[in-house]
Amino acid sequence: IADSITGQLIQSLRSSEKNIKSAVHILGITFDSKQMLSVSADGKLKFWPWQTMEMKHKDRIHLFNKGDTLVKLSKEYGVAINDLMKWNDISDIKKLFVGKKLVVKKADPTVLTGAEQSAQKKSRKE
Repeated sequence: IADSITGQLIQSLRSSEKNIKSAVHILGITFDSKQMLSVSADGKLKFWPWQTMEMKHKDRIHLFNKGDTLVKLSKEYGVAINDLMKWNDISDIKKLFVGKKLVVKKADPTVLTGAEQSAQKKSRKE
């Protein structure tokens, strides 16, 4: 999305679609001061928060939904299944539930996620 006067890019809408042929075209966009809402040709609505410098330094979170699997999330976000399991301290995939917040992209690979820190503390106690 570009400023109509200056032409300066102010927001980029990047889908997690890796295969451009399977990407769906955006039909319409509306926005306010905090986020944008897009509707695509397949009828899906998607919220896009305005990216701020603050957000660039935060891990990307995905809310686990019905039908989600680690394989699907791995492909969608371009990360290894082992990384998803490590970042979220998942030892048993049967314990995943709808509504669980999962780290799917780390802002800084050198910084441990909260789940990684908890797992580290648990392993020290054992």
